[in-house]
Amino acid sequence: MIIDSHVHLGYTHEFWFYDTSVRRLTAEMDRLQIDYVINAHSEALMQENFTQAYTECLQAYAQSGGRILSYHVYNPNRGRVCLDLMEKYDDPVIFKGIKIHPSQHGVYADSPAYNAVWQYANDRGLPILSHTWALSAYNPVQRFSVPERFVPYIEQYPAVPFICGHAGGRYESIITAADMAAKYPNVYLDIAGDVYACNLIPYLAGRCQADKILFASDLFWCNPAAPMGMILTSGLDESQTSLILGGNAARIFRINSGNGGQA
Repeated sequence: MIIDSHVHLGYTHEFWFYDTSVRRLTAEMDRLQIDYVINAHSEALMQENFTQAYTECLQAYAQSGGRILSYHVYNPNRGRVCLDLMEKYDDPVIFKGIKIHPSQHGVYADSPAYNAVWQYANDRGLPILSHTWALSAYNPVQRFSVPERFVPYIEQYPAVPFICGHAGGRYESIITAADMAAKYPNVYLDIAGDVYACNLIPYLAGRCQADKILFASDLFWCNPAAPMGMILTSGLDESQTSLILGGNAARIFRINSGNGGQA
């Protein structure tokens, strides 16, 4: 089973797309033999159009025959709205986790503003996926999402699986994120986005083991063939490759190959 655990439906003014339809997404899934994807809808994540995003997530699930699953999105600047909608759409068959993005929302990852969503995830048994990245002189908002800022919540909520999106993003933070995944049982790494390095997968597997790494692409922002190729050419054995391509995500998100529901 192959699961892309980090994709985005919908449009945003920050990136250019010509087609983010369910039809195109499922065609790309078929081309690469991807069984399931987990979508963090751009209308919620980037534009605060939360109700529209939930409506389109439900439509995507139905139109894809249950192959397009989704994340709840939590923006701490609209925390009450987000929590109310998470309660309203509390369906663990469709909504498999929670996405946060401290850099996009301008709130440091260790802020008390995130306690409510960590508590919610803890109570519901849901994983949290967050954007993580390195400090950047040309993109200073990344300071909100450096991996080490998540440590207080990781330690406070050890039962909540936490996924470092982009595995830390760039060199220094990739090292930090890998060290965190090695140290904390509840920390995982996804390889979504333009994090392209020939030896990234062997490095991560050597530092924190293959059962901590998730195939992810950032589709439609990035081409899923790139991270898939990194995994398939990594030199890892078949059992390790199988875990990264889908086995780990199936376990963390409780996905089975029958209907995408809870395992």
